[in-house]
Amino acid sequence: MILSERKRIQRLGPMKTAAQILGHFAVTLKFENIPPEVVERAKDCMIDTVAAATFGSRFAWSKMAADYAAGKYGENAKPDAPYLAHKGQGGGKSAMAH
Repeated sequence: MILSERKRIQRLGPMKTAAQILGHFAVTLKFENIPPEVVERAKDCMIDTVAAATFGSRFAWSKMAADYAAGKYGENAKPDAPYLAHKGQGGGKSAMAH
């Protein structure tokens, strides 16, 4: 490495990690600077995720996945959320697996 390159790197200071760059972006982001179409897309994605989790909670394999997650992460990991319950079935724990 030539001396001028070393000096340039020293002037820049320590490199930032991806987490630091993302954290800085998140902290300085203002809602009004987000384009409306991005906000709408984010809302659509969240609605789709909740709908898929709610629909998927009724299947047997969802219970298997939820039981696995509960065994691995503990029963206190929000076991039953009544707002995700589906016709008297467990709901939250099953939906959590999706």
